[in-house]
Amino acid sequence: MTKRPLIIVLISIIYLFSPFFILLQAAYVNRLPLIGYNSVFANLLIPDILVLVIYLLCAVSVYFVKKWGWYVFILCSLYLITYNIVAIILNPAYNILLLILYNLILTCITFVFFRKQIIAPFFNPRIRWWETEARYAFHDIYLEFIQSKLKPEIFDISQTGCFIEPSKTLEVGSSYTAVINCMQERSDIKIKVMRKAFKSGECCGYGLMFVDLNDSSRAALMRIIRKLSGLRLQNMLRDNSSRTAGQTVTAPRYSLTNAITLVTGESRCKCQTANISKSGCLIRTKEDLESGKVYDFLIECMNNSVQVPGKVVWKAPMEDQKGYGIKFTGMDRTSGKMLHRMIRIMKKSGALDRLSNALPLDDKALDGLVADTPYRLFLVIKKIIFGQR
Repeated sequence: MTKRPLIIVLISIIYLFSPFFILLQAAYVNRLPLIGYNSVFANLLIPDILVLVIYLLCAVSVYFVKKWGWYVFILCSLYLITYNIVAIILNPAYNILLLILYNLILTCITFVFFRKQIIAPFFNPRIRWWETEARYAFHDIYLEFIQSKLKPEIFDISQTGCFIEPSKTLEVGSSYTAVINCMQERSDIKIKVMRKAFKSGECCGYGLMFVDLNDSSRAALMRIIRKLSGLRLQNMLRDNSSRTAGQTVTAPRYSLTNAITLVTGESRCKCQTANISKSGCLIRTKEDLESGKVYDFLIECMNNSVQVPGKVVWKAPMEDQKGYGIKFTGMDRTSGKMLHRMIRIMKKSGALDRLSNALPLDDKALDGLVADTPYRLFLVIKKIIFGQR
């Protein structure tokens, strides 16, 4: 989980240590020792103790960035401002200018917390990005054909070739020039279609061989293989089955498949997965899933697989398919460890956090998020003072 923004931590720390500085000031103004029989602590009144507690409440409410925290912070700030005004009236020994300065600072901070950029995360948990598990997009691992718009995903790869499932028919024996994009490496490469694979009587993919590699392409390919070897993604099951069938295996193959399957009874339905985290994922499918219902999902990622239950927490239309937000729930310890391993592998293989390139919300989006918050009160005050919205 990502760390909180630095400004939140700093404000919380300031309020957390404020009671200590207040006690130092009180001891200096009233000429009292910090410890001992007649110390500053022995002379604290109930309102004084309440002020010290309120500063601690402010620190907690700012740090947790919750709806209740915003209300607690504003009420505490109003109490502190009122307390300082009363202190000026009842205790002439206090430095009036210093207390006025305190009130100005408290007032400014209070108004800052009415700004829509500040108030929005307190009332909308979806934009508190630091509370969200990092979601890694199922990153592009593909072979882009230069002569056509074909861009099939690479299912496995070795030093000598790869296996793809293109949307169009390829001729066995034909050669192509393509761009390989894998493990953060990108390079031009020449390929030849060596075989056609069948499943249930239908073509399900093609075996390709890399040919006429130049030094640059060979170096990029070797870097890919080294990274895959370091992640221990060798597809031993495929290699061993090839040897059993009498096929020649010239180099270890590394599985790159990223897939998620909806399991309902005996049926299986392949889904497109946009991103995944330790707590959930976003899928696209033509199937109708019921909100709030728990389904079983088989997740396959780079030679690893795990079946986990997932609850549909939200849905939204996406082009010609439906998008569903899935929250993993009720996982046993073994499944949880396997899912965490998959996330680590994706991260190491170059998958990017979906929030790493996220753009900040514009004013229009923020207006929608704060429409039903106390920000409306700020707009009324602004209109009264400046005569504008």
